Amino acid sequence: KNEYDKLDCYEATKNEMYRRESYFLDLINKAQNNKVKYEEYLEEYKKLEIYASIEEIGATEKAKISINEFVEIEKELYKKNLISCPKNEISFTFIKSYRSAQGRKFYSEKRILNQKTIISLIKEHKNQIQRQQELEREIKIKENEQRLKLLEKKEEDRRQKALLKDQSRKLLSENKKKAKELQKREELLAKKEKAFEDATRGHIYAVNYEVRRDNQNNSIHINCDDMLKELKKSLDAGKISFEEYVEKRNSLL
Repeated sequence: KNEYDKLDCYEATKNEMYRRESYFLDLINKAQNNKVKYEEYLEEYKKLEIYASIEEIGATEKAKISINEFVEIEKELYKKNLISCPKNEISFTFIKSYRSAQGRKFYSEKRILNQKTIISLIKEHKNQIQRQQELEREIKIKENEQRLKLLEKKEEDRRQKALLKDQSRKLLSENKKKAKELQKREELLAKKEKAFEDATRGHIYAVNYEVRRDNQNNSIHINCDDMLKELKKSLDAGKISFEEYVEKRNSLL
């Protein structure tokens, strides 16, 4: 009984109709076809409704019935042989029922749908399915567009990373090249310093030789070796460039 109460007869009717859509539409089409065929049949049958005249029957003394009686018999035969209209308007009855185990109680409910209602419901059902398919298609299109944008972004990120990697490789190569050049210059400078020290070590004035430099109108004496050391410290600290270092050192020397 609970299942009987829960079952919506109208919804169950529609579901059954949707499930067996082709079956119901086939019956409806047959009924409609019967109507068309019967109309064609009537048109042809009416052509037979031509009754005999006196000239056709012939007026003889041996005639057992009159011409009027003969025509009436023809009319009756015409009507008798006319086929009645076949079923061309159909309806469908859906019933749900329940009988108790003891058979004392019986419940039933029915729904009657004509062919016009069924055609309308089936059409609406198809439209609903089509709208749902279109909606799903739009959702898939949006998902594909988002997926494509994501792939494009990943590809762009990959290109940027590759570009940065290439730039980093080039910078690293340039830095290594500059480092080698700087090392060569340092080695050359070290050789020149050593050559200078060797050349001036035996000179009588090398140790105490002083140079004069003006600084805010004050005269101070700085040992040449100390100035070279200070100049080298400035280069190592990055305060002056290598070109400035070479220029100043050559000036001191």
